[in-house]
Amino acid sequence: MMVDKLTGAVAEGIRDAFGEKAEVYTERVHQNAVKPCFFVECESMERIEMLNRNFFVRAHVAVIYENEGDEKRNEAEGITANLFKLLSLVKAGDVTLNGRRIHGKWENGALIVRVCYDIWQKEGKEECGVMEKIEVKGVYGG
Repeated sequence: MMVDKLTGAVAEGIRDAFGEKAEVYTERVHQNAVKPCFFVECESMERIEMLNRNFFVRAHVAVIYENEGDEKRNEAEGITANLFKLLSLVKAGDVTLNGRRIHGKWENGALIVRVCYDIWQKEGKEECGVMEKIEVKGVYGG
């Protein structure tokens, strides 16, 4: 699964949860953004190798909520619980991902909620030869 599918699934979940109350962007475009709005972006990724050609991609996703007006911080704090619930389970295609280490904070006039997703993958099929015959010579035991 690619990270763009993950950010797209998060964005779709936000649209479903908040409806037409806010625009949702998957790219940071501040100049033409209609507020209130959400920005969904992957801040960083890492590939963690496991045994037998398995690995997972750890994606750190940020959801930024911006609004204008005097009540924007109170409104953003009310949205936090909904975002936490929404980000804890994200369905991307036929895969459901568990959000971990979800935390939010108020920063530079915006609510920023960060979450981590581990996307398990296997790199190709490992070829293995088949032994057709085995001969045992000698005596074992005693």
